[in-house]
Amino acid sequence: MTQQPGLHNVETATYLFISNEPTPEGRFGWYTLGEDENGQAVKKYVPQRALTGTLEQLELKEVTVKAGKKEENKIKLDVHIQAGSDKYIIRTGLDTTFYKGLLLKLNALTSNQLQSLLTITATPSVDSDKVVFAGIRINNESIKADWEPDADFPAMVESINERLSEFVIKEGVENDS
Repeated sequence: MTQQPGLHNVETATYLFISNEPTPEGRFGWYTLGEDENGQAVKKYVPQRALTGTLEQLELKEVTVKAGKKEENKIKLDVHIQAGSDKYIIRTGLDTTFYKGLLLKLNALTSNQLQSLLTITATPSVDSDKVVFAGIRINNESIKADWEPDADFPAMVESINERLSEFVIKEGVENDS
């Protein structure tokens, strides 16, 4: 998004994390992090299961995560989505069904489809508290991909990003003409 002169708010992304924890209100596919009145981090569950926007990039990123009182560094996938004037980053672990399903489906898309308005869904499993399924829809059509749990997912991230950057370069050249 291009910055305009004058006063404006700083654009910050909303992070969406994947979850299938039971709550009194039910199960939710994702949540954001906020603070309670004491400044403690709390999960804020998101009732909507779908996010529609334009895929900007995929990023494998080392982050510090807390497990109780212990902190450790882990590699996560950040999926950058531009949705109108809002920016979202879906963060997921590399050992999750969501990560693998999302990448398999994104990798099945053509370069033109990758540039389309995508709807990404997070659907909690009814059989397991630990599984959330990723879905992708383009123009109300569900994208399918064969399940390959041992695929080279980091190579898929690279391939998808290359196809996204090729489009940006082509668009820039076409717009300069």
